[in-house]
Amino acid sequence: MTKITFMVNVHNEEPRIDYILKPAVKWADEVIVIDKGSTDRTVDIAERYGVKVIQVGQSLEGEDNRVEWVSYSSNDWIYWGTPSEIPTPKLIAKVKEMIDGDYDLLTVPRKMYMLGIHSEFSPWKIANFKFCFNRRRTNVSNRIHHNFSAASGKEGHIPFSDDCCVYHLTYTSAKYWLETNIQYWQTEALGSTNPAADIQKALAAIKAHEARLLQGGDETRLLYFAWLLYQLGTAFCLEEKRRGMDARAEYKKIYDRILEEWE
Repeated sequence: MTKITFMVNVHNEEPRIDYILKPAVKWADEVIVIDKGSTDRTVDIAERYGVKVIQVGQSLEGEDNRVEWVSYSSNDWIYWGTPSEIPTPKLIAKVKEMIDGDYDLLTVPRKMYMLGIHSEFSPWKIANFKFCFNRRRTNVSNRIHHNFSAASGKEGHIPFSDDCCVYHLTYTSAKYWLETNIQYWQTEALGSTNPAADIQKALAAIKAHEARLLQGGDETRLLYFAWLLYQLGTAFCLEEKRRGMDARAEYKKIYDRILEEWE
């Protein structure tokens, strides 16, 4: 059978690293942990599993050098996981079956939970991510949320079912959500080549899902606030980039003018 590497990039994942690695060491031919400057016991726990740990230094959430990191794999096929995920056995069996076929890339279904909530009204409901690919037949990018695309267009799609998916269990508190997503907003802005257009996309995303999220009532109110904050926070950072203002320089002019009046 075709060999496959499981890769995951982590930062301070001591509470979740066992959930990531226990399944991975059972099914993957190689497991690689990319550590982004963890200061807790993440690396120690990972090393106990006998996996390959590569330390790359800290960076913002979403600011990942995947173009370089794919070269660390001993195998052409790579399944890229995240610390928030645990796959079902049926999902992995389907992945192993399909990578022996005529595909360059597979979309993997995620059942999305946010702050403990999964809802049919949410844009974070079922998502299909291009996280399983042949590195020699895939275009790899460092752009957040747009990392992998099949060079030939030969993409395989794994249909979703509750027993054939990845359970994506993300964020355990509003505080954690805010701390993490501030970094995502910054990364989105850093990678934008057209801030004005991307601001309009963020505002359009709010309109596209606002009514349905509100339709969910109390069940989705928390998700509604999170959706608004994500899109507005991204737009906020994009607008700062678009304006290109140097606030410190502007404030220095004011400070200097007022100080002159004191002389």
